[in-house]
Amino acid sequence: KFDEMVTEFLSEAEKNNKLDEVMHNGWIIEDLQEGHLFFDHGLCAFAITELYEATGDPIYLDSILWAEQWLSDRPSVPNWNYNSFPILFLCKLARITSEPSYFDKAIKRFQFGILPGQLVDGEKQGKWNDPHNAMWVYHMIIVRSMLEMQETLELFPESLQQDQRERFEESFYNAFDVLLDAMTENGITHPDILCECLSRVILLEQIDSLYQNDSRFQSLYQSISRFVYERDLHEKPYLSPASRGYFLRAMKVIRNRK
Repeated sequence: KFDEMVTEFLSEAEKNNKLDEVMHNGWIIEDLQEGHLFFDHGLCAFAITELYEATGDPIYLDSILWAEQWLSDRPSVPNWNYNSFPILFLCKLARITSEPSYFDKAIKRFQFGILPGQLVDGEKQGKWNDPHNAMWVYHMIIVRSMLEMQETLELFPESLQQDQRERFEESFYNAFDVLLDAMTENGITHPDILCECLSRVILLEQIDSLYQNDSRFQSLYQSISRFVYERDLHEKPYLSPASRGYFLRAMKVIRNRK
């Protein structure tokens, strides 16, 4: 599917005489404001940020600051989940540099690139308003970025005024509740990212306290745990390294409660 998307994109660029603009030395460097590169750029920058956090090597800091500058020059796009990837990176960058201005940029991405697309009333309250981002995998991608914001907000509580905080929290809880309802009623889908999201809720004390007695949350987490253990017992591990890391940390929190 990805190969088809790239081929179609390059074909369209060539048709519009923009191939030189989007390609450089065999690399796609421009998506003509469709937002495709937010996915690549956000995740790669996040990974390099973790490298810098682990090693302290200034070459990685130079790289992530260049990456941040590239993002600063580009507006958000109409595909809501694409805008969530820069948010992941900017929140992480704010935390490792203790620089709130990066978190401020993440907040603006949320306010203009995610919040406008979320339904605020009706039976589908909490979901996003287009068929693409209404799919659960993209819904969870957005929720994951909102959890990253929750984690960062604990370090920079002054970054959101009271009314902004209330709107952000309302958006998150609506999105998370509709997710819990859907997974409880219809069964689990995309267990890797669902496991990451549920585990990250457990790791955020303020949010976790709201769901410790929520039967939907507890049932889903038990199901995810059984799934993970079953796959591990048969030497067919399923979780990605990031999701497994959050899962193991969350299990430690749960054990310490007993």
